[in-house]
Amino acid sequence: MGSPECNGDSTTVVWAHSNMSMHGKGVWLKSHDFNGAFCCSGCHDWYDRRVILKDDVADRVHYFHKAHAGSLYILVRDGILKT
Repeated sequence: MGSPECNGDSTTVVWAHSNMSMHGKGVWLKSHDFNGAFCCSGCHDWYDRRVILKDDVADRVHYFHKAHAGSLYILVRDGILKT
């Protein structure tokens, strides 16, 4: 994701779901798996607000969309998703 809290540790990468209601996120409801991105533990903690910094929602949206696009590219490149 490349967030301000990115630790660059590829061994901690997981699929992080979007926290945006436009992607189906709601109370007690995760967004669809399609609306996610590969994130290291630092980026995932920052995105899910387990790490609180002085930033705004626009920063989180920006980094998530950038990571989402990059993750889709990886999934298509590796043949996991077909175009």
